[in-house]
Amino acid sequence: MYKNYIKIALRNIQKYKGYSFINILGLAIGMAACVLILLFVRYELSYDKHNEHSDRIYRLERRYLASDGWDLDPTDPDTDDDGWLDSTEILILGTDPTDKDTDGDGIDDYQELLLGEDGFITDPLDPDTDGDGLLDGEEVTLGWDDYLTDPTDPDTDDDGATDFEEFLELTDPTDPDDYPSTLVTGPGLFIVLGLVAGSLSVILVFRIIQKKRSK
Repeated sequence: MYKNYIKIALRNIQKYKGYSFINILGLAIGMAACVLILLFVRYELSYDKHNEHSDRIYRLERRYLASDGWDLDPTDPDTDDDGWLDSTEILILGTDPTDKDTDGDGIDDYQELLLGEDGFITDPLDPDTDGDGLLDGEEVTLGWDDYLTDPTDPDTDDDGATDFEEFLELTDPTDPDDYPSTLVTGPGLFIVLGLVAGSLSVILVFRIIQKKRSK
């Protein structure tokens, strides 16, 4: 019976050579891959097995934990890859050696201090160097209304209104001739209306109390 099976298989191989070649090749590749995987697993499992106490072998890794709690890479002098050495950031600059943007303003520490972003030297520890209410990164990277403003000057165009105020009033902070109206508009209008309404409420309550007392 087995002889018949062998004869039939050989005849099919001869009759369908292309189909048989593909099947045999696929089987050979599969078996070879299986053997390689088994050899790799066997090698990994036998690692250090020559040692009599192989079950007691451990691998130790050392990482430097700075006094401020930073987990630094001892094999990399610049853990956060911001251009400053870890030692420089810790001992001189006071920036975070594990975060290339310590203050989170959108500009790397290296760009803020040495290169500057668009020519401006900003504070890597203060997200808003000029204190105008806009992040340094927003001012120099077209962060709002496509205006590039000075992150070191709260009033870029020197028109008397801060860059943030002009942002609220929808005026151009780079054009001194385009400044907010003297009339209160935008969010400022709601603040004024709220103050007026509050004052009127207090006056009304006070008069009601006076009338009750006079009776």
